[in-house]
Amino acid sequence: MRRYLACNVFISEAHSAAVLAQVQTHLTSHRAALLFHFKDAIYNRSSFLLAAPLVAQPTAADTHKDQRHSPELLGGVLQASRYLWKHLSLEGHQATHPRVGLIDHISVHPLGDSTLGDALAHAQAVGKALGEECGIPVFMYGAPVYGTLVDARRRTRRYFSHDAADQDQPLCSDFGPSVWDPRTGVAVVGAVPWFTAFNLPFTVKSNDAAILRRVKDAMLGVREKRGGLHGVHALILDHGNQGRHENDDSTAAAEGVFFGADGTRVPLRLPAVPSGPSPLYELACNVYWEGTGSHRDVRAIISAKAREVVESAGLGECVGWGEGYVIGFDSSGAILKAATDLFERGGGN
Repeated sequence: MRRYLACNVFISEAHSAAVLAQVQTHLTSHRAALLFHFKDAIYNRSSFLLAAPLVAQPTAADTHKDQRHSPELLGGVLQASRYLWKHLSLEGHQATHPRVGLIDHISVHPLGDSTLGDALAHAQAVGKALGEECGIPVFMYGAPVYGTLVDARRRTRRYFSHDAADQDQPLCSDFGPSVWDPRTGVAVVGAVPWFTAFNLPFTVKSNDAAILRRVKDAMLGVREKRGGLHGVHALILDHGNQGRHENDDSTAAAEGVFFGADGTRVPLRLPAVPSGPSPLYELACNVYWEGTGSHRDVRAIISAKAREVVESAGLGECVGWGEGYVIGFDSSGAILKAATDLFERGGGN
């Protein structure tokens, strides 16, 4: 049996190469395998995809006694979290991507013979450690114990809301304190099957705020809950101006890299950003199409559906389309192969 877990760690930082290098070092300090890293300077947000075997039995030295977790992943996440909370602050953090914490979101995914229950048990171990050992409010998600990712983000009162009165209320966190610390924020942690992350850039050729609202509303017609595509969750992100942040010492606005078992680093191919005076937006989708029994071309299907719903609303001439792109791996099978290749060579990166 090959029982592995994948863990995607999203942090609210993308401008400092030195900070990102330290976070990467801490995340892999317990020999978890780093498979993919992505950063977007405009969103000031980065993600690290890690994987490691699922522990079969607890060890005497293991303080987290649940049998279904990965000590490699847990130890690295805790070490990276402590580093960020010591060296960075959310106060003054500028980004167009919504966020609730420095360690903003941690998603855990089953690989191989692992189950969603295994992934949720590990997510709970992470949430408990962040809350009880590090003193960070943690909001959990994942069936059957908790609600959805959207539910958890709503409970933070900050991801979707800008109402100061609402944000002053005590937090109903699942682990950790009920008080918001403006320096560190909170963390959202959960378990779901692997999903493909797909972004579709677009511009709106109008300065009319009403037209912009109508385009955004029409675009969200790709969502399953709006009668769109099965297994597609989506939101609209403001990609802001297309310039670079003054403190950004990276080489591109967005960059991704895959890490191979032989030490190779393969860059993610990203399309050119649409140019022109119009503000840039992205339709950001989480696509749950794993295990449907047929191959799906995420780019083609979602791009076509987005055009369809916009044109059906009579807004086709108002939108300029960029090229959609998948962020990272498009299947749990590909992640499992990359992870086992690394560990069969003697461990993580």
